[in-house]
Amino acid sequence: VQASVTTGPRIIAVLPFKNIGGNPDLAYLGVGLADAVITRLSQSPDLIVRTTSAILPYEGQTIDPRKVGQELEATAVLDASFQKAGDRFRATARLVEATTGKHLWAGKVDLDFDDVFEVQDKVAHGIAETLTARLTATDEETKTGYTPKPRAYELVMRARTGMWTGTEEGFLEAIKDCEEAVKIDPEYAVAWAQLGNCYHGMADSGWDMVVSWYDKEEKALERALKLDPHDPSVNFAVGCMHLVRGRKKESYDALTLSIRRAPHFPFTATFFGYLFRLSNLWEESRRAYKRALELNPYVPWPISNLIRLAALEGKNEEVETYVDLLERRLGR
Repeated sequence: VQASVTTGPRIIAVLPFKNIGGNPDLAYLGVGLADAVITRLSQSPDLIVRTTSAILPYEGQTIDPRKVGQELEATAVLDASFQKAGDRFRATARLVEATTGKHLWAGKVDLDFDDVFEVQDKVAHGIAETLTARLTATDEETKTGYTPKPRAYELVMRARTGMWTGTEEGFLEAIKDCEEAVKIDPEYAVAWAQLGNCYHGMADSGWDMVVSWYDKEEKALERALKLDPHDPSVNFAVGCMHLVRGRKKESYDALTLSIRRAPHFPFTATFFGYLFRLSNLWEESRRAYKRALELNPYVPWPISNLIRLAALEGKNEEVETYVDLLERRLGR
């Protein structure tokens, strides 16, 4: 089913894929596939996509996409499911207009399980075609078109799901998965970048605050950047790494490359806010945090940092406004 939409919605929420077969060994695919589609769509200059953290509360739920659209202030919601039978894998997806419940697009992907990597591209292309949206922000460079080895791709999805738990155990499992992924497929740039993110998270989340994690992160990201210097997720990870290391100019350059290629990724805007604040560029920092908040109103970090900036400048009414907003968001 294909709907012809010339001016469709531009704010998309991608729900975790439903595990129709109920196989617990495939549970990681629910968030993993959604995260992969979100990452792919986030490179479009014509779409704003709610982040994985925003859709996590809906994992395992059966919920009306219209309600999700209302709660996440999205104009369209992707509702999808998957099932594995033997070596075959089937994913079905429908894009629902949040206000009316109208089906804007529906698609089905039926392939060998080893080709599950193709699901993210097929779904992303279906949405983009329906909404007449571009999937890349710039034509300056062409994508490497690298297809990862199936087991490596599976491990990276498992790692992302583990990281989203926010637990020490989740991070350690994610590191184990990524380390195995790069052994299986040493040319897989995204796996090296994800490994760097895992190392970074161990220290930055407070689980084990020792500098050796950042040393490991830097080595992993050097490898990722060499393999694919144009991937926005790689550039973003490199920008975060440089910022932690105190290399503000290098961080700015990497984050700029990332936002050029994925202009609506809110975490890049958030880290620009960090960078500008650490450089005492408070007005630029405020604009970056506000931009991050526009792109995804449901993450707390931009709001908490806007509170900090307002407090530093003695703007008490602004502090109260953002504190109230933060309390409402956390209570959602």
